[in-house]
Amino acid sequence: MAETYMINEMYFMCEPKKRKSQKNIFRVLINGAPIKIKSPRIYMPFGGELYNDKIVLNFEIDPDKNNECHNFYAKLSQIDIAFREINEKNYDHEESDDKYDNNNKLAPSNKIPYELINNVENKQFISCIRNGKNGYIIRTHVKNGMVPHSYDNKDMYTLTQLKQMYAHVELELYCLWTSATSYGYIWYASDVIVS
Repeated sequence: MAETYMINEMYFMCEPKKRKSQKNIFRVLINGAPIKIKSPRIYMPFGGELYNDKIVLNFEIDPDKNNECHNFYAKLSQIDIAFREINEKNYDHEESDDKYDNNNKLAPSNKIPYELINNVENKQFISCIRNGKNGYIIRTHVKNGMVPHSYDNKDMYTLTQLKQMYAHVELELYCLWTSATSYGYIWYASDVIVS
């Protein structure tokens, strides 16, 4: 049976802001762990790029290529749709009370925190999935310390060397973020095995 990622199964944990201007960050967990998805062999059209002091790595996936690509894209789309719908649906939520800490973490009943619903209300959703030349582009951030490598770990690659190469990638869902006008989510590329 295929894995499913339903919004009511996710645990949202608000991280304290380090600076007033910083975006609100809600860590996303299922069963106490980050969501991790392994890709089939996918294409990296651009290599690593610097954007807002973060390293971004884009992957291109064609869900019509084969069943493995279709299933991978379906998992990513399911999460994308779930986050998009937070702003569109009327979810039950928990308001802070004495049983939970002041950061308004999700209650054990698996309801979406009031603070999260408040933070996305009437804001534009920014997806990590965009139309690409041969399917869809998946935008990820490179997890600190991640070094792209070959299957046998004999070859290591710089992020710029990944341009126009193929790899198997482990994606880790880091967080859902909110700013003054928009909200979205961040995937980390936590492992890149060049193939």
